[in-house]
Amino acid sequence: MYKFFKNIYIVNICLKDNLENSIPLILKLKQNQTFLISKYIRIARMFGEKKLSYILKELNEIDEMYKNGDENANYRLKNLIVLI
Repeated sequence: MYKFFKNIYIVNICLKDNLENSIPLILKLKQNQTFLISKYIRIARMFGEKKLSYILKELNEIDEMYKNGDENANYRLKNLIVLI
């Protein structure tokens, strides 16, 4: 999940900086994965940079909670999914 939203965040930044043609190179997509670009662009336009940054931060913190055995990790993940 983190990697997906990280890619969306990168695409969002590329769109903001007019680097749309460089997206496959930046994401290191293989030739047979270029169909993902239009999907990523569509999703990136739905989210703002702030929201994507928040989602990435939350996913990182939830991952740490899972690794530490925190029982609130599931609750926090459910809340994040509802937010998305």
